[in-house]
Amino acid sequence: MSLGRTGSTFLTSHFQNYLYNKKSKVYNAHEFFRFWPMHFYKHIHFLKAHNLEIPKSFVDFMCNLVKFTEASGKQKETWEWVAPANRPYGRRNINLLNNRKKKDGYYIHDEWPYSLNMIDDFCEQLNKVQGLEYFIHKHIGRISEDFGDEWAYENVIAKADLVIVNYRYNVLDTFISLQKAIQSQEWVAIGNYKPEYDNKIEWNKKYFIDYATNRYMASYNKVKEALKTTQKPYFVIQYENFVANVNKRQYLADLLAQSGTIKTSEIDNLLTLLRPRIIKQSKPRQFYEDCFNAQGVKKFKEDYHDIKHLTTYTY
Repeated sequence: MSLGRTGSTFLTSHFQNYLYNKKSKVYNAHEFFRFWPMHFYKHIHFLKAHNLEIPKSFVDFMCNLVKFTEASGKQKETWEWVAPANRPYGRRNINLLNNRKKKDGYYIHDEWPYSLNMIDDFCEQLNKVQGLEYFIHKHIGRISEDFGDEWAYENVIAKADLVIVNYRYNVLDTFISLQKAIQSQEWVAIGNYKPEYDNKIEWNKKYFIDYATNRYMASYNKVKEALKTTQKPYFVIQYENFVANVNKRQYLADLLAQSGTIKTSEIDNLLTLLRPRIIKQSKPRQFYEDCFNAQGVKKFKEDYHDIKHLTTYTY
């Protein structure tokens, strides 16, 4: 369980993945319900490659991406692509795109195309693959916030045998990281640093306060309540502590062992031996204001006293 820009991709990359190593016992889906729906097709292709059944819920998902209208009288049958092609799903993006109307004339499907039971259906098929014993994926809190009761944190957590809560202590750093990613459209760095990610960004006090209180802190507080309700085993990883740890593999191994849900002898089958290729996207900076444009620096310095109490969060 995590929010975006908290190091969740880096964390999940420390787990093995059957897609890259057929001796692995782990299907590491990373973000199973991707905001970019085309990325979900790798799971569909996995089922096809292993001669497994394509569940009805997956067919429904594919139908949600394309609107089909049957022929009627002189009206020919039509197909329309109704999912975001180059932008992530999300209530703001969908509303924005529909208000503008896409240049090529189609509107965006206004519902999340997935259903939560797709996890059950997929794992049922994974059970047919010899040697696969673990399914790992990360759930981004924005899904639960944007797409209704089906995706309530309690319902998502109820699907898990073990929950890892991943969060970032520094809320302001998380906010800055999000703004940089939105501006640069660089969401992950694999192998090489991309300077455009560190271009100067604007500062908006009102936007930060709303993000910190109504999105970041509120979401993790809901996760806390959901874990109490479901009584699922869990442990917490703070991004800053994880990144600072020299032996990240052992750090994870110890937490998995302490959870009591996984045999110690099985932990080596979960964690990768190789260092992930994912790197930190930004270069080190001395002061927060180094991230903002000239106008933003002035505003940030004026606003900092008012927002200081919101800049950190402890789960």
